[in-house]
Amino acid sequence: MPSTARYRAEPLVLVRPCTNAVFTRAFEGKVTGTIPGAVRLGVTPTLSGVPLPGRPPSTNGAAIRIFVTGRNAPDAQRVANEAAERLCRTVSEDYAAVGVVAARADKARVYSYFRDRLQPGIAGLFTHRD
Repeated sequence: MPSTARYRAEPLVLVRPCTNAVFTRAFEGKVTGTIPGAVRLGVTPTLSGVPLPGRPPSTNGAAIRIFVTGRNAPDAQRVANEAAERLCRTVSEDYAAVGVVAARADKARVYSYFRDRLQPGIAGLFTHRD
């Protein structure tokens, strides 16, 4: 009997300059709908260097972690790294930003719907948003 387990891997892409578009659900929907294997994004703002005393830090980009699935561990890693390259092209062509693969997927683990999709969604219900 063949295994039905899926594996997940996650590369990291840095996008500069900062564009608010990458923080929207529409952007995540576009990426997960057009990049094979992509199931979710984790987007975090990146800050410029150490600010001067009395000055707040400024956002100068975004770190995007792409959660990608594949049939087995090597397939998940390959698909994840291809997804990272494709995301770099997408932000360049559609948003006039520069995407750089900061960390390639070098490992994969078994994908769990509860751990990878349901749990983050539940946690989001209890996160304060302004």
